[in-house]
Formats: sequence, structure tokens, C-alpha cells
Amino acid sequence: MHSQGKTMGKKGWIGRRNAAMAIARGATEAEARLIHYELSGLSDVRALRSGPFLLSGKSPEATAARRHPK
Repeated sequence: MHSQGKTMGKKGWIGRRNAAMAIARGATEAEARLIHYELSGLSDVRALRSGPFLLSGKSPEATAARRHPK
């Protein structure tokens, strides 16, 4: 699992979070819901750690340069 954290991008972790949330919502037992909500939270953390999510397709450096011109 640890090696996946380095190779999976933000979209992948967000996809995992969404899948875990869907499974949690459909679970009939409280324990299963709790486990899948926990997994979705871990996926959120990994998504945050994987770097910025760029909808524009621009690099973080270009975005920072635009926000803070010299």
C-alpha cells in the first residue's frame, strides 16, 4: 500500500474516497459503514499529500508566479 501512495495521483485517491463513501452509504451494518468512512478519510489525507490538484493543467510554479508577480 505504501508504494501506491507514491504512484497514485490525486484523482486516483479521490476516486477511492468516492468509492469508499458509496460503499459506506450502502452498508447495512454500522461496523461496515464505520470502516468505509474511515477508509474514505484516509484517502482524503493521501489525496492532500499527493500535491495540488490542477484543473487548469498548469504547473504549481506557473500558478504561484501568476499570484505573486515579481
